Amino acid sequence: MTPSRLQSVALDFFGAKGTLVLTNVPGPRQRLYLAGQRLERVMFWVPQSGRLGLGVSILSYAGEVMVGVASDAGLVPDPHQIVTGFEAELARLVGGRRRRSAPARAPATENKSRQR
Repeated sequence: MTPSRLQSVALDFFGAKGTLVLTNVPGPRQRLYLAGQRLERVMFWVPQSGRLGLGVSILSYAGEVMVGVASDAGLVPDPHQIVTGFEAELARLVGGRRRRSAPARAPATENKSRQR
């Protein structure tokens, strides 16, 4: 709580120093309801002030992940590429996890014979 003039100076000072705001918010794991209606998706946008060129919002909700990108068109002409890249990397992580966990699902006797 400071006088508005001081807030403005501080906001301008720090806003000119940053280029990106990225936030990852873990949301509810179960579906929520509002006025008796099930919320299918929930999303938010990172606060952007000053001359920030990029804002990335990541939110999990009921087993899904939402990614939002807000950008300065002069700095990031195709923000969709960021989302596409995120989706590709997430698919690689999930795929790699499945491949690594496959041997752990094998029967115990089979694991023992492999170790000999």
